[in-house]
Amino acid sequence: MQNQMGTARKNGHLWFKIIGPLDHRTMTTSGSTKFEAWWREYQRTASLGAVQLGVSRETITSLFGEPDAVGNGFRHQPKTCIWRFGAVEFHFDTDGRLFLIFTEDEHGRERVIAKSDAPKP
Repeated sequence: MQNQMGTARKNGHLWFKIIGPLDHRTMTTSGSTKFEAWWREYQRTASLGAVQLGVSRETITSLFGEPDAVGNGFRHQPKTCIWRFGAVEFHFDTDGRLFLIFTEDEHGRERVIAKSDAPKP
């Protein structure tokens, strides 16, 4: 069963976060072994590899399988907008294209891995 995510307002923007504190001792790993292999490679090389901004949800699913948690990013958008694998969030725009890869370090500091222009309204 997939976990749901909650909302938070920051700088006037509506952001979606995991409900409750992120426990990096348990949340840094994903149920997806393909994601874990990609994440280790990214940490070693800082290369996104096949995960490029602008790819579709289907591409992410084909690379990693189903996400560990899902959340809706915008009230007017009926499709799932944020997917989480381990402690890494993949944000999709209204067209289902990846525009942000985000995580937090063990101290809760935000870390943007990759970001394109603002999502389409």
